[in-house]
Amino acid sequence: MSSEQVRTGSEPPDGGTPNFMQFRIAILGIGGVGGYFGGQLARTFAGSDEAEIIFIARGANAGAIRANGLLIKTSQGEAVARPDLVSDDPAAIGVVDLLVVATKAFDLEQSVGTYAAVIGPETAILPLLNGVGHAETIRGRFPDADVWNGCVFIVTRLESPGTVWVGSDMRVFQFGGGADRVKMTRFLERLKSAGVDAYLSDDIERTVWEKYVFISPLASLTSYHDTTNGGLIRDHRDELRRMIAEVVAVGRAKGVAFADDIIDATLAKLEKAPPDSTSSMHSDFMKGGRNELETLTGYVVREAAKVGIAVPTYD
Repeated sequence: MSSEQVRTGSEPPDGGTPNFMQFRIAILGIGGVGGYFGGQLARTFAGSDEAEIIFIARGANAGAIRANGLLIKTSQGEAVARPDLVSDDPAAIGVVDLLVVATKAFDLEQSVGTYAAVIGPETAILPLLNGVGHAETIRGRFPDADVWNGCVFIVTRLESPGTVWVGSDMRVFQFGGGADRVKMTRFLERLKSAGVDAYLSDDIERTVWEKYVFISPLASLTSYHDTTNGGLIRDHRDELRRMIAEVVAVGRAKGVAFADDIIDATLAKLEKAPPDSTSSMHSDFMKGGRNELETLTGYVVREAAKVGIAVPTYD
């Protein structure tokens, strides 16, 4: 394990008075999502008294960030983010105020278990993963923690170690569901100060499900047909609409209060997605590595069986 000690504020190296108002935010998983939003926070607050930004990263990605910072490439140009600390050592990181979990869904339980030492009695935990039910998984592991919930709308990926590519101008961050309204508001303020299009949702469970209704059919069909977003709209639009309707039916059977126009609204969003881009699950399939099939496709099939809903297209 290794770390780069560049601490500020809460643990002053000169032995001065700690700044107890500093907000210690750790991002677990510096891929596309964690890299972009964590990078925006790091660009704004690293070295400040308002927040300490910690990247929990390892391997080549951590090495590249330590050496050169995290390069973020968007349509507006390129920028470099340099967090206060890059580490994969829980002892070096210490207890944080907020742990943002941006790993892949299949890594969730192992990752939060590995970094249990950074979670103290006052630590809030915010999962930002594809899928639904992740907040409950974390509550099962940390029943006394203040577990929030959230989701983002962004087209992004880790292009190479230390480099995040962002493929659209839609970069929305929504969260909520925590017990500590003051801490959630503080985090919202930090996000907005960092230029993030962020919202504190009063019904984050529905918000997370609305994203799932968007991403699950997209991920399932781009992977199944080995095609792009544009290819789906051009060649498989009717199948896409059926899958949206099926996952909406499952969500409603589980008590999600979708808007009446959720199916048409979701299809309209998918039609506006960059036509040459694809889902992260499809990208993982193309690489031949682990993927989120069980989270983004299998979950619908399993939950449909539980609630007695037919999902023939998913099947």
